[in-house]
Amino acid sequence: MSRISIDPGIGPPGGKARAQSNHFHEEAQRPRAICSERCPRIPKVTEVTVRPPYGLNLTFDDGVVREVDLAEELWGAMFEPLKDPRFFAEVRVDHGTVVWPSGLDLDPVVLHGDAEPAEAKPQAG
Repeated sequence: MSRISIDPGIGPPGGKARAQSNHFHEEAQRPRAICSERCPRIPKVTEVTVRPPYGLNLTFDDGVVREVDLAEELWGAMFEPLKDPRFFAEVRVDHGTVVWPSGLDLDPVVLHGDAEPAEAKPQAG
């Protein structure tokens, strides 16, 4: 099963994110540039099944099937609800990616394996 890193981003529009908008905009362009070289279009998740406790089997519209393990990636406030395996199992496909009832969704390009996520995980100190 592949391990992927998930970038929780810098938050919703407005607030503290607004002060970082130029930096965020520049950073947001980098994955698109990488993806445009590797994938001419955004892949869409068509099916998801859970591999307890924190794994996903994903099927994409281009026939690619991937297993991802999110066990090491459930850090930070946004991912806290997913630490409950029952809540994690409530994942579903919506608009071409995976989403949970909290509204959290994951980048299908990263899940597909076409781009590396931004590294934002806090360093152990």
